[in-house]
Amino acid sequence: MNLHRKTYTTRGEKVADFVIGIGIWFGINIVLGFLVALGAGMFAGVFGTLDAPGSENIIGLVTMVLNCLPFVLNGAALLFFAFTRHWIALGMAAAFGISILLVLCAAVLFAGVCFAALSGAIK
Repeated sequence: MNLHRKTYTTRGEKVADFVIGIGIWFGINIVLGFLVALGAGMFAGVFGTLDAPGSENIIGLVTMVLNCLPFVLNGAALLFFAFTRHWIALGMAAAFGISILLVLCAAVLFAGVCFAALSGAIK
């Protein structure tokens, strides 16, 4: 495999690769999230009706492996692009930061709504 670092000549190439990295991160994670949910649901639906002892352990193991798959693939993609096209890797890292920021904002909003609802401010 040819792991040569790309040399950027213009700022436009860097910006384009950065935006590509953000798009790759969100695109891959949306597709992987859908496939993991679909695969785990199909596997549990097919093998969940078994009366064999230990079938719950198999379902749990496969579901765990499917849920760990995005972490492995994201880490591998980030490492690959860090050695070949580092602006794509920086875009992927920025997308990860954007995701964390969005989840943090949603958690604060959710906590505020719950506090207002439980204190009786919302009826």
